Amino acid sequence: MPLNCYLNQKHPENHSECLAGRGAEIRTRGLFNPIEARYRTAPRPVNERHYSPFSLKMQANFNILRSRIFLPIISMIFLSSCQPQVDPITIPSTIPTVQIQLTKTQSFHLTPEATTILNVASQTPKMITSAVPYEQQPCSPLMDHGLEELSQIISQPYDPPPPGSDARHHGLDFFYYQANGQGSIAGEFIQTILPGIVAAVINDRLPYGNMVIIETPPSLLGPRMQSIPELKENFSIYHLYAHMANAPDLSIGNPVTCGQFLGQVGQTGYNVPVPHLHLETRFGPSGQTIGQMAFYDTQATPQENDNYLLWRTSGEFNHFDPMIILAGY
Repeated sequence: MPLNCYLNQKHPENHSECLAGRGAEIRTRGLFNPIEARYRTAPRPVNERHYSPFSLKMQANFNILRSRIFLPIISMIFLSSCQPQVDPITIPSTIPTVQIQLTKTQSFHLTPEATTILNVASQTPKMITSAVPYEQQPCSPLMDHGLEELSQIISQPYDPPPPGSDARHHGLDFFYYQANGQGSIAGEFIQTILPGIVAAVINDRLPYGNMVIIETPPSLLGPRMQSIPELKENFSIYHLYAHMANAPDLSIGNPVTCGQFLGQVGQTGYNVPVPHLHLETRFGPSGQTIGQMAFYDTQATPQENDNYLLWRTSGEFNHFDPMIILAGY
């Protein structure tokens, strides 16, 4: 009988006999594969693919290698080839500096006794030894805008209430956004419109926020401004600057000149939706100083409330349109 008799599919009845008769011979010759024999003892359908346990194990190991090693490597190579090439940014070792020189567009007269020097870089004004009269036109309250430009950036005009009322608008609001190539009024330098003496300094109290009041007595006004009919004898002009970004670096009694730096436009105070400068002007008895004032605040002291009402509604300080001064009355 041939060596591969057990592979004979035509005579299955002789299959077992063939294996029994030739098994010993096959084993002695080293040709017998019990695993293969076991899988070939039963007939299989035609075209059925056979996998031995060894080949199945090899196939499983190959699938593991492909999923954990080969595929990630191929993916990384593909992604790296798709990424755009970006040139590295070269940072210069030195950064060029720009020197800015501020110039004043408004001229004013100072006597030899005046020693005011404004250090814009540090924003720390040096006080003069005495206030001096101002014979020419007033100064703009905003350093970046001349007097002729102010009417174009008034966001809320003067709207006088009845006497003794705290309603309406007692002054002017200056505001702009994206005007004349400038982004916002926030941070613009505020300066005095007239020379005078500091009469009040308020640090972030409602409703004015950071605020300063300057008194300008008639002795510091030229003949033209002294002729204002409402300026009674022994009366002064008081001008208020409110909603500043920071507390004023001034004290009551400090003399100031026209155009002196006071602070920067901010948004402090009561119900201030956008940064702007609030400017008030009033006639009042000369030589007055006003202490801390506050209103619309449950934490305000009675003295703060009284000072606020003294300024706003008592009739001792009578408000008028600031444009009477700024327009060159």
